[in-house]
Amino acid sequence: MTLQTRLMSKALERINAHKGKFEDKNKQKEWVEKYTTWVKSFPSLVQTSGLAQAVAFAEEKAKKEPSVRALLDDLAQTPGIDGPLLEKVKSSTVEDYAFLTQRLLDSIVFYKRFCVSVLGGEGN
Repeated sequence: MTLQTRLMSKALERINAHKGKFEDKNKQKEWVEKYTTWVKSFPSLVQTSGLAQAVAFAEEKAKKEPSVRALLDDLAQTPGIDGPLLEKVKSSTVEDYAFLTQRLLDSIVFYKRFCVSVLGGEGN
């Protein structure tokens, strides 16, 4: 199985876990929109601020926003990362930091696609 296939499979598995998360359709739609917005904006946040700052910022937002917590938890399950994202980033060497950055950017492409196709999210 290629790396892209593994990333795609894990993203689809994680996205499918969010289908029907709430019984209330309005609450589900609101959650999906917030999640999709974060999925779409996270790569540019990483590219402009760096992975450590992007993850730290998202961790702070995750304290009040469950959709951001879900995204961070999903990304932590990315093949090759498999653990608490902020801890991995903070304790990484320069080479590991570059690896983590590239792996997350490669992975989030699939989250974007599946947010739209599986969850029906639009995002901002």
